[in-house]
Amino acid sequence: MVRAQPSFLHGFTGIVRFSLLRTVRSRRAIIAIVSMLVLVVAVGLGRKMGDQTAGDAWKGAVENGILAFVAYLIPFLFHASSFSEDHEDRTLVYLLVRPVPTAALVLGKYVAAAIASLAVSIGTVLLLFLASYVGSFDLAEASALGRTLLATVLLVIGHGAIASAYSTMAPEQATPLTVVHFALGELLPPQIPGILRLVSMHQHALDIAGIPRETGMFATSVPVVPLGGSVAYILVYTLFFLVLACLVASGREYRFAKS
Repeated sequence: MVRAQPSFLHGFTGIVRFSLLRTVRSRRAIIAIVSMLVLVVAVGLGRKMGDQTAGDAWKGAVENGILAFVAYLIPFLFHASSFSEDHEDRTLVYLLVRPVPTAALVLGKYVAAAIASLAVSIGTVLLLFLASYVGSFDLAEASALGRTLLATVLLVIGHGAIASAYSTMAPEQATPLTVVHFALGELLPPQIPGILRLVSMHQHALDIAGIPRETGMFATSVPVVPLGGSVAYILVYTLFFLVLACLVASGREYRFAKS
């Protein structure tokens, strides 16, 4: 009796469970959690020992800690090695020959890494909010927390898609390619005067989080994108890299170097 080939959904959920379990047990999870705890402690100590107001501490934590550090490091740790790890361990070949659509494999690995990334990132945002407003919590700041959470979630899934795409396209060079893309395609554009800064998801995330733009002629030369427009841009950007990853994985042959 010939066993029926598993459906896309069955294969997808199986890959998610397998990849998530492997991710949770990996050293990457420990590195991510420890790094975020160090950041939270640093912000909390700075707030307690310095002369910053709670608002200033939170703004600095969002701009320099969450959107410029957490939203890059965490997706990089969990996504850049999604295919690279299996390629290095030579277990990828066993996954590719299983009767599961390649797109289900790619998306399953992405979703598993995204779940881990979002769990750590959201937890970090909440802890940083508490560390910034310790002793002076104001319920009115809940809206700022909500916008920051939205910006963080969008940036994490977007950066995860970029890292996953490079891990799929070039497993052995995924790390440097992802770092270069983050530096030139995400962190650099917001420093450029004019409309070019809007090509970066990072700039849209700053706008979503409510981080004020710098004053002067360069700020006024950049149109303000509505909240819905920034959200849509990041989602489309994310979808593009996910589709690219699925197409590349379905159409290429992964070669493994001999030991």
